[in-house]
Amino acid sequence: GSHMHERESSIRQLEADIMDINEIFKDLGMMIHEQGDVIDSIEANVESAEVHVQQANQQLSRAAN
Repeated sequence: GSHMHERESSIRQLEADIMDINEIFKDLGMMIHEQGDVIDSIEANVESAEVHVQQANQQLSRAAN
């Protein structure tokens, strides 16, 4: 019962995180396209994306257990 429910919500959260990451990279692409001098901002976004990926991986391994 609740174990399956927990796993389902973990997977839904993971899907939401992946969509967030896709948005970040779309934004990055637009920023790079629009202007070349936003390197600091890009770095911050990439770091933020890496954190999201790590969190998603953790959730996925929790969901798999």
